[in-house]
Amino acid sequence: MLNCTKESNYEIESKVIDDIFISIVDSTLIDRRTYLGFEYSKKQIDSIKKDSLNRIVAFIPKLTSIESDDLKIIPKDYKSISDSLWTFTPEKYNTKKYIFKKASELPFDNSYENWAKKYTKFSGVLSFSQIYFDKEMKKAILSVTYICGVNCSVGYLVYIEKEKNKWKVKKVNNTWIS
Repeated sequence: MLNCTKESNYEIESKVIDDIFISIVDSTLIDRRTYLGFEYSKKQIDSIKKDSLNRIVAFIPKLTSIESDDLKIIPKDYKSISDSLWTFTPEKYNTKKYIFKKASELPFDNSYENWAKKYTKFSGVLSFSQIYFDKEMKKAILSVTYICGVNCSVGYLVYIEKEKNKWKVKKVNNTWIS
């Protein structure tokens, strides 16, 4: 007899993403306007840092394969529960602080200048990897990539744990920078 209450792997991963999405963005997103080393006065930089509403974030709306270098760091007993890479709608996570757009909205441009021209508050492009869970499904790791242009990108491993039936970000480690 089938257990009708058992969640599918897709539903499990979707819940995890729902629980941690904004927290991961808060933990990893860098404002492109300050990261690229533009010449700003202290007053301008302070203004940009205070300007935290309606930041535009392009998002690759599918879980990607994890980078081989990151995979070496993940404990061997952590496994991905999904055989396929699935997509989701980043716009559902929009808040006053962030407006998420699908990265495919504009043609690919290495420098992302087309995004910066269309959206003055463009912060960059984010993507998440597949999620790797421990055997008990209480801890997990995923990689996050943030790209804002040529020589403007950062990679992270994000460690999450399930507490009181909700997933929480526990630690964010920078794994590479360009």
